[in-house]
Amino acid sequence: MQTVKTSPTRVMEVQVKRSGERLWQRVRAGGWSYLYVAPMVLLLVAFTIYPNIASLGYTFYQWN
Repeated sequence: MQTVKTSPTRVMEVQVKRSGERLWQRVRAGGWSYLYVAPMVLLLVAFTIYPNIASLGYTFYQWN
């Protein structure tokens, strides 16, 4: 990490920028892993998370 001799907020901005770049590099390096996990995440969203959110929305309607 590079140190900058300015105000403390400037040092913090440099640290956030550098950590974000490293995070993106790690995501790109593990691209195939995310591809293998994607079907499971899509099924989880389709059959678990979406129905729970939709049922919460249905409670605000009157179905008489």
